[in-house]
Amino acid sequence: MGNTILAHALFSCGQIDLDLDNFFSSKGDSHAIQKINKSNLTACHLIEFPDSSLTCVAQVVCQDWWEILRLKMSYSKWCKTTPMLDNITMFFPYCVDFEKEQQQLWHKFYSKFKDPSWPTCDSFDNIMNLPVEIQQEINQTFVKPNIDIPQTEQRFVEWLTIAYYDMLCNIAETIPHSKVIMLGDYIQGNLIDLIEVCKSALNWTWDHDRSQQFHSTMRSVNREYFDWLDQIKTATVSQVALNLEPWEQALVIAKWCIDNNQYPKNLNWDSIGCNTDANNLYLNILLRKHYGKTI
Repeated sequence: MGNTILAHALFSCGQIDLDLDNFFSSKGDSHAIQKINKSNLTACHLIEFPDSSLTCVAQVVCQDWWEILRLKMSYSKWCKTTPMLDNITMFFPYCVDFEKEQQQLWHKFYSKFKDPSWPTCDSFDNIMNLPVEIQQEINQTFVKPNIDIPQTEQRFVEWLTIAYYDMLCNIAETIPHSKVIMLGDYIQGNLIDLIEVCKSALNWTWDHDRSQQFHSTMRSVNREYFDWLDQIKTATVSQVALNLEPWEQALVIAKWCIDNNQYPKNLNWDSIGCNTDANNLYLNILLRKHYGKTI
């Protein structure tokens, strides 16, 4: 939401004029502001990409439910997709190095161990295509590296739950001497900190009527994300949810674990007793263990 808050400040302080009916993208983002902004104020990721030529006057911080909303918005507005078993390295790039290491170890082993008459085999996971006697010989000799990359949907949800748990437990890093703007405050209309930055740090005059226009439009074009967050809250707090994707279920379980002082690995993940294609399967695991009921 950095570009949205930037656009809000510029519009409210008369630094730019916007056609609010057409400014936001179909996904509700404000990335277009980067092309028309002529001021010295910009939005960027200084923690991830430090730039000594810039001074941070305000930092947007996400906590608790608002960090969950940030994830959803980043998936929809920037990534244009969500975490799935076949694209996990897009969201967790460090898995790429593990995969490369595993492939290198396998190629090194197979090239030395194979008989000249054996067919090619690009990865350990493809040995099931080899003759049975070759499979048996490989399994007696080769030990697959213990690299924790999920290979099934169940393990993917378990792995992703732990990843989200760790992510949500992390305390947001803040930049010294910069004003903190909580994303939740901004979305709910508490603009005191943003107004203070514009007045004190930038010496701009705030127009409350223009601000209200922008904020109302922002709320409207992002309604789908706020409704989605309400659904995730309901699933987490009241255990009522329908048609959640595996990554959403992982997110719900991670948040539930934080709120209930549980660690995801202690859940009874191996107690699946229903169709693995069912919508809320993993939430059902959680509820069977802790509540004795299913969704």
